[in-house]
Amino acid sequence: MSANPKTNARWWLLIGMLVVIMPLIIAIVFLRPCIFSDPKTTILLVRHAEKGATPGDDFVHPDGSRGPALTDPAGLARAQGLAHVAGEAGVTAIYHTQYLRTRQTIEPLDSIVSGNTTQMFEADRVDDLVNDVLNNHRGEVVVIASHSNKVPEIIERLGGPHLPEIEGGDFDNLFVITVSCKNPPKVVRLKYGQPT
Repeated sequence: MSANPKTNARWWLLIGMLVVIMPLIIAIVFLRPCIFSDPKTTILLVRHAEKGATPGDDFVHPDGSRGPALTDPAGLARAQGLAHVAGEAGVTAIYHTQYLRTRQTIEPLDSIVSGNTTQMFEADRVDDLVNDVLNNHRGEVVVIASHSNKVPEIIERLGGPHLPEIEGGDFDNLFVITVSCKNPPKVVRLKYGQPT
């Protein structure tokens, strides 16, 4: 007994449709996670803590970092304050620039966050930083230590409002930016450590 030609044609049509549709469904599920869920990425963004007056930013330390260190006690105390504020926030990634002052700002936090979480980024490569955070840490809590002129730029590139450059003596801002797929970013400006 031979198979019905109409039935065979329907099966081949169904198989053909599955071959075309399945890769599309797989791509939607894995490449566009925001279609079915709305993971919220939380970014804690700070300017580095108080820094010394010397050496200049052109000075390269033996470890490859640049510029002046944090002041003692004010800068080092603020770095400890950041660790206190963010230490139990579920941080999974920490970023700092190539400058010693940003690395020192996050070191106390890094020492209490488990795992290899710290990454260095070039201060002028804000787009690369934002892409890395949003592509590799979606739905996570991330801390970024940057600079007075770069913090507003990072906020803007994350989709937040345009903010003025941070004043020279202003070190106590902590910006909390929540980024999701379906809603505009939310920015909350907090203060931490001793007022400046």
